[in-house]
Amino acid sequence: MSRKSDQQAPRAAPRRLDPRARKTRDALGDALVQLVHEKPFDAITVHEVLERAGVARSTFYAHFRDKDDLFLSDADEFFESLSMRLSRSGERSRRVAPVRELLAHVGEMRAFHAALVSSGKLHDLMELLRAHLARGIVGRGRLGEEGEEREGREDRHSP
Repeated sequence: MSRKSDQQAPRAAPRRLDPRARKTRDALGDALVQLVHEKPFDAITVHEVLERAGVARSTFYAHFRDKDDLFLSDADEFFESLSMRLSRSGERSRRVAPVRELLAHVGEMRAFHAALVSSGKLHDLMELLRAHLARGIVGRGRLGEEGEEREGREDRHSP
């Protein structure tokens, strides 16, 4: 969920945002992640997130209902990107989920994971991850079926 890990799992917005809105949302998400490293989630205020991100209160509320909405939205975008990574990359392996990439990210984020456990937010995050991985697996399966159908058609038309 950190922008610093973007090299391993690029973020993809579920809807097209203009660059300024993307920059604002990223700054707010990064600020929240930094604060979660420093204190329990429940102790973090929206004001602290705004101060850290350098964003106005009205701008925050134009994008999010509250800090929980920010947290889940940031996680949702990250998991969407991660879950669809194999399909978007065109990888032709039989892997149906980017487990290696997910575990690498989790390994890098141990302190963040511990903060999520202590704040009670891990369950929400895991539910979101399950849903995204399930959609990614279904999508990957469809791509595999389409590839097999294409190969079958090509075999029939080969001399």
